[in-house]
Amino acid sequence: MYILLGFIIFIIWIILMVVLHKAKLQAWFEVIGSIGLFIFGMVYIRPLAVEPLSRAVAAIAGIFGRLTGTFQNFFRYGIIFIPTRDSGNLTLQIDFECSGIIEILAYLSLLVFFKVYDAFERIVLSVLGVFYIIMANALRIILICEIIHFGGAGAYYIAHTYIGRIFFYFVSVVLYFYVFTKAQVVRMKVGNFRYNIGGKKKAVAAAAAAADSDKAGETAGNTYNRIEADKSWGDDVSQEELDSFKKESDSLYSASDKDKNGQT
Repeated sequence: MYILLGFIIFIIWIILMVVLHKAKLQAWFEVIGSIGLFIFGMVYIRPLAVEPLSRAVAAIAGIFGRLTGTFQNFFRYGIIFIPTRDSGNLTLQIDFECSGIIEILAYLSLLVFFKVYDAFERIVLSVLGVFYIIMANALRIILICEIIHFGGAGAYYIAHTYIGRIFFYFVSVVLYFYVFTKAQVVRMKVGNFRYNIGGKKKAVAAAAAAADSDKAGETAGNTYNRIEADKSWGDDVSQEELDSFKKESDSLYSASDKDKNGQT
């Protein structure tokens, strides 16, 4: 029954995605797509991924525990045994919440529909992002274990509920900033100007962006002269592009002179 219901909802989601795509409602396409993919991931992928992720996190954190002697892991069971300074002992089980599956599914669901990147870039960032989240989660577990070891079993609540979560949220914000926010800003295009170009291309774009100003020709001419004078100033413009820009700069410069002389 649940499988059939899930299949029907999946078909409805696919139809809705097709309609939004054909209607060119890109924002809604990305939002509905990400939400739907996350829900299906939580229903069908989460039960299969929680245990392997828990073992992986426990194994990675256990390396640090063995090196420092502050805690011991039983990664096959997703369990960490922590001896404390107050002669007490505490067993930490890495379950659904601590496995990082929610964060991984949320990240992948957003990235799949993030059209700033091409398909290959999204695949690479998916692999790197999952690895980053797993390592960040392992560091969170290490931090919690160290606080419990030195602070005693009574420090568990503060370490797990506040310190561990704040740390993990911080590293997650760093990931989202570089993968989503910065990429969106750097690759966005406004008119003839865009940020994701370096060296000569940035100068060319800057001059082109000044096309409506009084100094458009002067700006373009100076830009071309600087490119010609400094051959090491980036290598991302072909000679064909440079020649084309020279013609544009000459045209802008000529138009600028006419405007100054009151000609039409």
